[in-house]
Amino acid sequence: MKAPPSFALSFWRALAGSTSASGSFGESPGRFWLCFALGLVLYGLWLALRSHPPSRNGRKTNLPNELWLQICSHLPLDSIRHLSSTDRHLYTTVRALGFSEYRLQVWHVDDEDYPSSKIESAFDRLALFSSPTTAPHVCNCIVKGKPPPLLMHMDLHDPNEVVEPPRHTFMQSFYDRLPLFSRLDSLQLHTIQLTQIGLANICTLSSLTLISMAHCSVAEGEIIDVDSLTLRVKTFTAYKNSGFDLPRLLCPATLEHLEICELTGLAEFDIGPFPHVCALKMTDGLTGAIGVTDDFRALAKFPALRTLGLLYRNQLAGSASSDPILPLLQEYIGDLDNLRPFIHHSALSSIALFPYPNVPITFDRFMDALESAGIIELPKITSLTVPFKAGGFREANFTRLFTVFPRLEEFRPRFTPNAVYEDGLDTLGPLSILNSLANETLLPTSLKTLSVRWNYRYYEWETLSEPEKIPASETYDFAELRDKFLARCPHLTYLYVEAAHFSYLWWKQQEVWEVTTRSIEETKCLAEKLPEHGDRLF
Repeated sequence: MKAPPSFALSFWRALAGSTSASGSFGESPGRFWLCFALGLVLYGLWLALRSHPPSRNGRKTNLPNELWLQICSHLPLDSIRHLSSTDRHLYTTVRALGFSEYRLQVWHVDDEDYPSSKIESAFDRLALFSSPTTAPHVCNCIVKGKPPPLLMHMDLHDPNEVVEPPRHTFMQSFYDRLPLFSRLDSLQLHTIQLTQIGLANICTLSSLTLISMAHCSVAEGEIIDVDSLTLRVKTFTAYKNSGFDLPRLLCPATLEHLEICELTGLAEFDIGPFPHVCALKMTDGLTGAIGVTDDFRALAKFPALRTLGLLYRNQLAGSASSDPILPLLQEYIGDLDNLRPFIHHSALSSIALFPYPNVPITFDRFMDALESAGIIELPKITSLTVPFKAGGFREANFTRLFTVFPRLEEFRPRFTPNAVYEDGLDTLGPLSILNSLANETLLPTSLKTLSVRWNYRYYEWETLSEPEKIPASETYDFAELRDKFLARCPHLTYLYVEAAHFSYLWWKQQEVWEVTTRSIEETKCLAEKLPEHGDRLF
């Protein structure tokens, strides 16, 4: 341990000298203990200054590292890198956050505006992010290839022509350096050519839990041997890839979430089962048929499935067996026609209908589909999302609806304005439907979430101000509406009403949030910040 500073020793000698002049320590014990206490205080101050030195600007930076990390997690990555260059302590604490995500753009070689300078910059960034000091901090990697011009103009593009993704030696360099990203958690590939070495290196990443592939294909001259590769991830997303059999890459022991274009390949007898997959989403995209001879045989390979999203254009192919498939299914998301095989499942508690194409359902068609399946009452369903056509909707429809669904905890009806599809039908306005819903005697008292929205987004936003398409709402008392719903639904914690030109939000968490918007732009801004905005599947 270092000796006390010279000013402390000088102070001690001064006190000792004055004591000697007036007598010995033994003759004045009180003065001795006073000097001893003062010496201890000075020594303590010196130790404190050593352990907490002042910063260059004279102030102490004694914030905990956890607080610095929380603050910097809300900053853009570039800002984090700049901030970490201003102070040594910040450099060692938050520098890694600035390199947690690696984004790179791969340009197409046939592009007339092919920028060679950007390729050189991409190589420099690759060298930086794959360096020994930076690579361990990269957790998320996003690789996007710029599609050729024909892909940007689909009306001029022959659908039978195979669109070639970007080709460049940069991707091979990227594949070679992939093993250096030892803590990579998420990898997203879009419009990229794949190679055997590239896929093999991806499969060696032990920390990888999510991988997404969209519009990827096999590089020219490459042959992918999927039987020699195993992709051990928890979440896998694939959309319109070509040239290799993706299902054979997946490891059944680790896979938990799967999102694919179609069931082609999964119906084969030598693939699966996948006992740990709890969420499955399938869509056949914008064009093309499913091309599966037996969808039910493929679905049977997911015995633990709890969330199923069938965003199909067509109905499920094949015939369901006498034994119900997906016995643990709790949430169904998809078209009304594909709901029937699962509507009687005892574990099913949530239904969210998203018909394809995105056309709302008439109330009579919805009720007829339930009656044809032998449904009289569904008390097990606690969450319901249905897009209704506003044309022809009647106030009495809520009574019929809540007779079938008496124990709802979440109710999210969506109404499409009549003018979009069927001119001439009587249409209840937003305020009439809200009043009818608030005064409905069968409104479930168990309701916790109520979200009522009118889908004016079929119109262009600039046309929404036309008065003949949007009813007035400035005189409506939302406080009265809230009180009506709270009186009938004492457990209500979330109330949201949206009609493009106005919206109202009442949200009870630890505090109560209440917001009212009176313009199209304010309503649009609020809607994009709500938790129900976007896809709820994953």
